[in-house]
Amino acid sequence: MCSFVTITNIDEIIVDKIEPAVENKNIEKFGRYFREFDDAIQYSREAREAKIRGDYERLYSLCRSYLKNHPNNVIASFDLADCYYKNGNIEKICEIIDRLCEKYPHDKKFLKAHKEIFVMGSYKLQ
Repeated sequence: MCSFVTITNIDEIIVDKIEPAVENKNIEKFGRYFREFDDAIQYSREAREAKIRGDYERLYSLCRSYLKNHPNNVIASFDLADCYYKNGNIEKICEIIDRLCEKYPHDKKFLKAHKEIFVMGSYKLQ
């Protein structure tokens, strides 16, 4: 039996000829991935709009909300770090980046370099 998925819309998935034993498992799996993708797109749009407007309170709210369900998302974590940077809260930035270093040890050099940029930039704010 042949299995294939045709995506006609991000919210609509048509599944044809899937073996009954794996049908529900695959639908759940695809559904979860598409929901996560949809969440990421929505977050990205709203965060970008908040940054363009300079609305860091809104960006902070978006970050906190998104990170509840996606705690290891690097982009949302850096957006949150930007919010803390605007408020001069370097300690929180360090906490965020240290947490990411634990989760992504192969990217430690990259993450530590960004931490240094935030720390060095904070001296210019003073």
